Amino acid sequence: MSILKNGFLVDPPSACRNGSLFGAGIYLADSFEKSTHYCAPSADNVNYMLICQTALGKVREMNTLPYRFMSQPSSDAERGEDTLHYIGDNYPAGSLTNDGIAMPLLPLRKRDEIPGDQYGYQTLNFSEYIVRNPHRVLPRYIVIYK
Repeated sequence: MSILKNGFLVDPPSACRNGSLFGAGIYLADSFEKSTHYCAPSADNVNYMLICQTALGKVREMNTLPYRFMSQPSSDAERGEDTLHYIGDNYPAGSLTNDGIAMPLLPLRKRDEIPGDQYGYQTLNFSEYIVRNPHRVLPRYIVIYK
């Protein structure tokens, strides 16, 4: 719950590392299933997840991941974007709106196959948003579940 105490921090030294494939930033998901992989239960077996309002700004979209991308310096991946939106193989079919905030809570649908030669490319199972500036992310709701 350090996010509630300190706010979102890009690359905080005290945080456990879960990967940084797309460089520095606040990693967000648009599916509950993806986010559950990053929730550790408390002593009484309760999980906590934040639903955040995010100002995406200038978005760069990717739907495949060149193998060379993994060795690319993060500064190249971040140039000129506020947010990188990686579109995964599974994504919400739509969203529900509450108080003017669209929340992608509908069932997941499978992305259409990407035509063409895919040699040298891979895809990820779920979509991710990598927001470069933590001031663009505002926690709105806490979801508590078992």
